[in-house]
Amino acid sequence: MDEIIRSLHRQLFEQIKSELTEEDFHTFRSIAQGKGLRQGEASKCTTAREVLDKLQRKGKIKLGCYRVLKDIFMEMEQDGLIQVVTEIEGKMEQAGFEISDEIPQSPDILRAPLKRQLTPTEGWSAEKRRSSWAKQPSAGYSFDSSVKHPSLGRQSSGQSWRSSRSSMSSFEEPDVSEGRDDCYKRGKGYVLIINNFSEEREASANDVDGLVKFFEKIGYKINTEEDETKEQMMDDLEVAKLEIQKAAKSKNKDNKYSCFICIVSSHGDKEGVKSHDNQTVSIGELQAPFLGDSLACMAGSPKIFIIQA
Repeated sequence: MDEIIRSLHRQLFEQIKSELTEEDFHTFRSIAQGKGLRQGEASKCTTAREVLDKLQRKGKIKLGCYRVLKDIFMEMEQDGLIQVVTEIEGKMEQAGFEISDEIPQSPDILRAPLKRQLTPTEGWSAEKRRSSWAKQPSAGYSFDSSVKHPSLGRQSSGQSWRSSRSSMSSFEEPDVSEGRDDCYKRGKGYVLIINNFSEEREASANDVDGLVKFFEKIGYKINTEEDETKEQMMDDLEVAKLEIQKAAKSKNKDNKYSCFICIVSSHGDKEGVKSHDNQTVSIGELQAPFLGDSLACMAGSPKIFIIQA
């Protein structure tokens, strides 16, 4: 039976590779970046098979466990590929193999900022922890000014950090733009962060972590890359453009982007910023994919470029 299951597993990978178009591959690679790969890993993949192999090595894809793949294809609105995965799962079940719909948990912690967010009491003494626990009521909410998070100010002492984070993500703030024509409409944003300092300036990782933490809090999609050549930087910009265009065609308005933010941290000169292979990328080259008719679906929407050089 093992050989049958492994054969079906290989067949799935080959079908995915053959059915993804060039445009689909770029979107697939971009979304896979947020499904367990380290910063910059996905961008170095040139084929769908390489992305699949990396996800498998990270333990995100296993025999009979394809939840991550189905999540990626759902974000891509690729119902056909979801069906391909489902059919392979059905054949595995017919062969007597148990299918799991759980997302595999790798022991490797890939997103350090999230780990720190979930343990706000890290570094506290045992006495301080006990004092904090003693203050927690059995129900309801109260605020204790002694329990703070550096980016959120006062933290509810009646909630765990995890539940508080969940509450924030589901909280509906009032739409101040409603009925007004002097401000941008609220919506989902796409953020591309390129850090070309990661090898020579370790503190730059903290900058990226802080940015990721902030944009995650407001529900923006984030793609982080590091130490990229000029070709890779331009490729990432094109991937962002294609995803924004695809989202604009979606029937679900919640999938559409209303803002694009590009943040580049690198060396530079008066001509532009430097790529990791020491080529110059001008500001005009960074902006070109998002101007005028190049991205008509974002006409009138903010497109922000932040350069640290």
